Amino acid sequence: RKPLVLINPGAGWGAKRWPAERYGAVAGALAEAGATVVVNAGPGEEALGAAVMNAAEGRARGAVSMVVCTLPQLIALTRRISLLVAGDTGPLHLACALGKPVVGVYGPTDPQRNGPYGSPFRVLRSPASVRDHKRRAEPEAGLLTLGPEAVIAAALELMPLAAKGREEF
Repeated sequence: RKPLVLINPGAGWGAKRWPAERYGAVAGALAEAGATVVVNAGPGEEALGAAVMNAAEGRARGAVSMVVCTLPQLIALTRRISLLVAGDTGPLHLACALGKPVVGVYGPTDPQRNGPYGSPFRVLRSPASVRDHKRRAEPEAGLLTLGPEAVIAAALELMPLAAKGREEF
């Protein structure tokens, strides 16, 4: 079966939010690599999810879709995924708690302090990122130095690990 990848582009505040266009590039590349990709838009993040979808448009048509989940629905969906790609946000920590492989795209928060833990993971964080918990609206400067290529490579590296534990499929 195809791997199921969940992408969560939202974050608690703008400084932690990697650009939607980059998440879209990741979604498209993973779909082209044979994955089914679902973009999770949290409540009030529908425009962000749509921006990711627009950026992924035309790549592996039909293999990228968007959902808006309640928390119980997100838990049920996360139990079924092969991989999650997200920033430092609740869905990333949920996936770790469920033992799912994750690619964490970190900016102003320190992954040594804020996880991920407990599952196979790859963290991408620029050396230029500065630890800062101020609730700024714009993405942190170091976060903007991370390109989609590194995230795609990390995701492709972790997807085979997920395939070994997909007995629920």
